Amino acid sequence: MERIVSLCGAGSKCCPAVEVSQDGVVIGEGQNLVRLTPEQWDIIVAKVKSGELATFEEMATDYGCDCGCCE
Repeated sequence: MERIVSLCGAGSKCCPAVEVSQDGVVIGEGQNLVRLTPEQWDIIVAKVKSGELATFEEMATDYGCDCGCCE
């Protein structure tokens, strides 16, 4: 089992990806990778589904982001 999901935004040329295999999940591109165990991935999915993790804009607003990118 292997599944690759591209994380390209509109107009993006270089795109990170989420690669899921039976060994775990790899997120990123090139040398910029994070490796998660299946258990860690399941925790992330559960946190997204529960609402503890949300969109960047929602999370930045919740924590008082003042970078100007969220407005």
